[in-house]
Amino acid sequence: MAGARGDALDWALALARAPGERMALRQRPLPEGIEPLLQIATGTRGDALQAALARTNEPEADLVEAVRFYLREVLFHSGADAYRMLGLARDASAEQIKTHHRLLQQWLHPDRQTSDWDAIFAGRVNAAWNALRTPDHRAEYDAAHPVPNPSSAWTTRSAPRVVTPVPLTDEA
Repeated sequence: MAGARGDALDWALALARAPGERMALRQRPLPEGIEPLLQIATGTRGDALQAALARTNEPEADLVEAVRFYLREVLFHSGADAYRMLGLARDASAEQIKTHHRLLQQWLHPDRQTSDWDAIFAGRVNAAWNALRTPDHRAEYDAAHPVPNPSSAWTTRSAPRVVTPVPLTDEA
């Protein structure tokens, strides 16, 4: 996707302008800056939202919708593994896993739904969290779902690579 350069906010805005490119973005490693997108998706008027508004000059409603659309399409697709579902690289720290889960639940929790799909996504986020929340669970998950070359497929921002993630469940 030609417009997907830079950080996650740039990718989100590019996808909003060319939604047909979501399949290509699903195959790419996640860019830097997913956590600020998660903060924006929660709907709170925090520093991440203010910084994004100042940087892009987009109307707030458009920016928030572009961020949410990007996260729904790129993190929650049916082939996403537990790391992708939480917006993380495979080498994420335990603290990052916890933070991303918390932010995703603030956005997607059934009591705060912004779309009909949010309750479904919240359940999938919880399944990802359960797979990675303790060192033992994470080691078990990693052993059952190896990535051929995790350092290049999940943690770099180099040229796109085709990666076939393993779904969390057989249901998707």
